[in-house]
Amino acid sequence: LPWSSLLHESTLNLPSLIAVKSNLENPSITYPEYYLQPFHAYPTGNLNWDAALEAPLATSVVAWRTYKDESLTVTDALDKLRFSMNDCLRQSLIYDFNRHPDEIQTVLDLGCSVGISIEYYSKLFTNAKAIIGVDLSAYFLSVAYDDLIVKKKYENVRLIHCNGENMDDIEDESVDLVSMAFVVHELTDVACRSVVEEVFKKLGNNGVLVITDNDPEGRVIRGLNPILFTLMKSTEPHSNEYYSLDIESMLKQVGFTKVVKRSLEGDERHRSIIAIKTKDA
Repeated sequence: LPWSSLLHESTLNLPSLIAVKSNLENPSITYPEYYLQPFHAYPTGNLNWDAALEAPLATSVVAWRTYKDESLTVTDALDKLRFSMNDCLRQSLIYDFNRHPDEIQTVLDLGCSVGISIEYYSKLFTNAKAIIGVDLSAYFLSVAYDDLIVKKKYENVRLIHCNGENMDDIEDESVDLVSMAFVVHELTDVACRSVVEEVFKKLGNNGVLVITDNDPEGRVIRGLNPILFTLMKSTEPHSNEYYSLDIESMLKQVGFTKVVKRSLEGDERHRSIIAIKTKDA
């Protein structure tokens, strides 16, 4: 991966991104303390241009590491991981919850980062009238806006700078599906519970939540050398809480009536947990 040259190309676009940020940013946001800690070796976490510009590259590297024993380019690896996530969700919707992707009208990508998940969800939910991306970083959202709306002209994408614990700009019971992809391991237990409670409010009847993240019980995570595992967690300040969190139980406590865990095909590092909200909740 030609990291330096790709990053240089992104940096050339920085003046435009700064202008986008000035329009997207919500100046009234109070950032929670957990979000102000260093993440991924960036001293200011996700609140800087370096993290935002490098995020697409870093996301591709994560995918490549998932299939590092296969002869894949980083682009092919990203496609494989994201389409595997889509396939897992499609199967769960149909066979676990008697729903179909074509029925999904409004999608909320919570913690959307630079918009990579949004683009892949648009290929799964082809009838969606709205795909809403929410993130606490206006830097990341600016990169997403430039890629998805300015360059690729997605007309059904809306981006909101807000805290997932308090999504007042989104009407209650208005969303069909919420995704949290690689988000929960960056939250404290308390914040995760608060976010999930807010998600429950935004979902309509038969609304679905999908959480995709590292699988603490997967072969890759369980098989990590203790030194490497400690090194990995050193850039993720809340990962100890994540690896001890019983997500399925928490979802049921919040009110989701059915919770299913599914593995991703050919992926021993990640899992998806899918839950549904029904009227008898």
